[in-house]
Amino acid sequence: MVPLLWGMGISGDMIENLCGYLRSKTIVPEAIHSQMMNYYRQYIAIGGMPEAVQKYIDTKDFRKINQGIYGAINFNNMIPVVESALLLIDIDAMEDSKYQRLLQNQYKCIKADREQIQLTAKRLRDTLFKKDEELNGNDKKIKERCCDLPLLEEVVKHYGNH
Repeated sequence: MVPLLWGMGISGDMIENLCGYLRSKTIVPEAIHSQMMNYYRQYIAIGGMPEAVQKYIDTKDFRKINQGIYGAINFNNMIPVVESALLLIDIDAMEDSKYQRLLQNQYKCIKADREQIQLTAKRLRDTLFKKDEELNGNDKKIKERCCDLPLLEEVVKHYGNH
């Protein structure tokens, strides 16, 4: 489980702290226990095997839609958008039936996977807002291939005021 924690950007000191609770068999504070259980559930869901954990770590900024059948979401390209710039699309009114079906399938799969998509986006956002010295090697590589989200969010704040 330690490689997964490293891949999620958990510091070595924090991992050692968590392991210390386990080794000493002392009562873990509720907040820490809750977070440890979240990590454990993720580890179990991923499968726990080294290849599965590495795949999870390597795809921290990428998520396939229905195993890639309907495309993928590249979170490294996520940008903040002001509400007024959003455009509602009527998928049912699309003339190209193949494109219409693709969009309907993407929407259905994304809606069903909404919680995991939001979790992935949140984790990546948290990574992008950390200082480089707080990141492990893998997270530094991920941050390098992403948009400068902190800067973009600052720009959007000013855009909304005009």
